[in-house]
Amino acid sequence: MSSEAVRGARGELAAHWPTVVGTTWGCGVGVTGLPFYSLSSFVPLFEANTDWTRGSITGALLALTIGMLIGGPLVGRLVDRYGARTIALASIPLFALGLLAPALAQGHVATLWFAYFVMALVGMGTSPVTYTRLINQRFDRARGLALGITLAGTGIAAVSLPGFLAWVTAEHGMTGGYVALALLALTPWLYIATIKDDVRSQARPAAANTPASLTSPKNPVTSETRHFATIGIAFFLLSLALAGVVVHLVPMMLDAGVTLERAALIASGVGAGVIGARVVIGWLIDHLHAPYVAAVVFVVAGFGCVLLGLGGPAAALPAAALIGIAIGAEVDLVAFLVSRYFPLNRYASIYGWQFGFFAIGAGLSPLFIELFRSPVAGYETALLLCAAVAVTAAVLLGSLGRYRY
Repeated sequence: MSSEAVRGARGELAAHWPTVVGTTWGCGVGVTGLPFYSLSSFVPLFEANTDWTRGSITGALLALTIGMLIGGPLVGRLVDRYGARTIALASIPLFALGLLAPALAQGHVATLWFAYFVMALVGMGTSPVTYTRLINQRFDRARGLALGITLAGTGIAAVSLPGFLAWVTAEHGMTGGYVALALLALTPWLYIATIKDDVRSQARPAAANTPASLTSPKNPVTSETRHFATIGIAFFLLSLALAGVVVHLVPMMLDAGVTLERAALIASGVGAGVIGARVVIGWLIDHLHAPYVAAVVFVVAGFGCVLLGLGGPAAALPAAALIGIAIGAEVDLVAFLVSRYFPLNRYASIYGWQFGFFAIGAGLSPLFIELFRSPVAGYETALLLCAAVAVTAAVLLGSLGRYRY
């Protein structure tokens, strides 16, 4: 990167650091942070108070991702039409109310699923679809780093929520835990109310430094369709391969004879990889071609799956960290790639679809892994298949070509 570009990146960060701080917090306490990383804390409480099985309770995550698949494109269109600020201000209180609904679920477990489905629909305005639009409006040279920091907010939620909820629910029970989450969800509202949503995009077209023939294809509709499909399929495959590994990781280790304390430590390796990757990968894609960075990261994740499947508990901690790196890079890579291959005035609409594809892959992933888990061989076959799927995603992204914006 040239000295002029470095100065430009530093200038963007100096001018817009309050936006980065606010969007990081917003993502952490939004629909991709609080529901995903809190459910495991509530599972024992639901088991103690209902006759629901553990598998049926965790089905709430699939309901959440289906709601995201439906709500993502809709919210994206609304953000492009009315602005990220307007949609976030409306969605934040609705999401907070939605977080109270699971505490009221009773009778059939479907009431819990419905609560999480509705939570996703009303809360998609608190998702990266909204917050990354605010970043992309303000950043160009440092866009990848700013996106990485913003989306690290969910990693912070992953690390901090279990301990916080253990304390709250011990004092105030399950209802108190959901009330605490609802109060956290409300905290970004005042910040969003103070910002402007009309910052002019600083994005420069890729054609500034390359021949028009390379950046303006003869059939832009065909080119956009190819890019849309390639990005969507690649990230669906990657989330299908990796998200379920995280869900199954602790039971996987317990099956292998590892103590619960050691299994929890191994699972924490995923969280460490997530937080570190979002910032480091964000910085890298400002300096290197993002599809190639993504391809390397996804191959590394595939190696992590192989290591976990064949290396056993002794190799589990580094394997979990490698998988966490790819999981941490996923969402900010989607946001960055959409901003570079599609115009900003349609960014949120397109990212809403891509986020939905990613989310539904994550929702199906635990079932995918369970399908190939063997009572005799355990998770080995499933993990090797996950590695193959991750490498397939890497090949797809590596074929994207030059940026268009």
